Amino acid sequence: MVIPVSKNTESRLLKFVKPRKHSMIYNAVDCPGLTGSINKEKIVLTVGMVGKISSLVKGHFLFLEVARRIPDVKFILYGQHKDNTIEKLREKAAKNVEFIDHSSRKDLLELYRKSMIYAQLSYDESFGVSVIEAMACGCTPFVTSNGALPEI
Repeated sequence: MVIPVSKNTESRLLKFVKPRKHSMIYNAVDCPGLTGSINKEKIVLTVGMVGKISSLVKGHFLFLEVARRIPDVKFILYGQHKDNTIEKLREKAAKNVEFIDHSSRKDLLELYRKSMIYAQLSYDESFGVSVIEAMACGCTPFVTSNGALPEI
């Protein structure tokens, strides 16, 4: 039995394997207390691990380019830093970009609540849990048309 997490993942998987049974089931998000804020701030948030490969796939450099073009808005890249890629990102970042190392679930939920926009600029995404969490907190999603993101 194969259980892909999106239609996109299912179609890609079925090109390589032919399971007897398969059924697509979207990931669930269990976040008690998720609510949005009426007083949103001019913040564009993205969440993801920062590393050599992950930063390329997750579109972190593209995120920095968008931030450079909109200097009156605060951009926050939140996530665990795996290697020195964070330093390369900091060098390229405009003054309106803030980097926050993963601290706590509570802090992340607070960022979702006060951010106006959630950006997921991935070049490939099997399922965007962070997008769902951000939407549950009232963020407007801004996503690429890659992978499963259009399904969400």
